[in-house]
Amino acid sequence: MGGNADSFIVGLTEHPRLKDVERERDELRAKVTRLDAEKRIFTRDVRKVLTESKSNEWQPNGDPYHQILEFAVIHEARARTASEAQESWIRAYKKEKRQRIAREKTVQQLTAKLDYQAQTAIQATENQHKLEAGNEWFQHLVNTRVKEYQGMMQSQEKRHSAMLQRLINAHTAEMSEQMTVYEKELADLRVQHERELAEKPNCEGG
Repeated sequence: MGGNADSFIVGLTEHPRLKDVERERDELRAKVTRLDAEKRIFTRDVRKVLTESKSNEWQPNGDPYHQILEFAVIHEARARTASEAQESWIRAYKKEKRQRIAREKTVQQLTAKLDYQAQTAIQATENQHKLEAGNEWFQHLVNTRVKEYQGMMQSQEKRHSAMLQRLINAHTAEMSEQMTVYEKELADLRVQHERELAEKPNCEGG
């Protein structure tokens, strides 16, 4: 009976969610890398539009600002998608917390079932002394293992929460930094473009 109880308690200490957290962390890093690449492509396209507007005659229907606006809308949508991904992470964390509470409740129910089975087996023993000794030993074993499991669950929960918080903070900081750089580059490009447009008639007139 003791061996079965040991196997049962050891099985409960496994926490498969840790592998999921590592996989989700790698997916988040890949997404950040992809967003960096898309920002570089966006910047290259905007510069291309500005360069072409300098070399060609001005056409009323060929306003490069219309194309710049399209690029800005696309980039804003991608940033919004990243924000939604962060909210999805928070929802996933809350879901995992609810599942952990449900697992702890299941442990309590299974522990009660084990205790009932132990009491039934002990009551069938003819020797009253062995029955009392066996009951005390088994109850001590169950209490010890349940305490160990609860301690491990709390420790894993703290590590899990800290890991998710670090990932969320890093993601938020990186996205904020990317948006700041993007907004500054776009503002610089617009100022440069307006300055070049203001200088162009003077050059043609001279």
